[in-house]
Amino acid sequence: ESMDQDYKLKENYKWIHKNPIYRFFSWVIYGIAWVIIRFAFPIAYGIKVKNRKVIKPYKKMGYFYFGNHTQMLGDVFKAPYVAKSKRVYVIAAPANLGVPVIGKILTSLGAITIPTDFEHMKDFTSAIHTRIEQKHCVSIYPEAHLWPYYTGIRPFPETSFKFVVNER
Repeated sequence: ESMDQDYKLKENYKWIHKNPIYRFFSWVIYGIAWVIIRFAFPIAYGIKVKNRKVIKPYKKMGYFYFGNHTQMLGDVFKAPYVAKSKRVYVIAAPANLGVPVIGKILTSLGAITIPTDFEHMKDFTSAIHTRIEQKHCVSIYPEAHLWPYYTGIRPFPETSFKFVVNER
């Protein structure tokens, strides 16, 4: 967890990187994480996907994955585990970029950071639209804050579904 909950994005922050070197290393880092998730995650968390056939029709299109935020690391791994070979991007609070060590590679792993000012909202929204258009999965934890091991349906803002509605 970041001690800097007021982390501010730089003015020139990029939601989508076009630099081929950055993209290559992002692919490598994500690939390593994906292998760990595929094999270690189900053992560490005892997770099984039931009714996977529900998402099968969406295999060749982009889609949104919504989940409750109940485990610090487990939730981040759930979406890639469910999505299998589809690249997953996770909408994340900017404070996550302030986490020591891991914060520096979160965007390479697929974090789409929520803007800290209104001027960047267009770029943020465009990044989400681009990832869906590229047939990736965009993961959203609408309640935004961790409630450890909570099993009920948590309250969340209606705006969480704005992206889904706009993609229709």
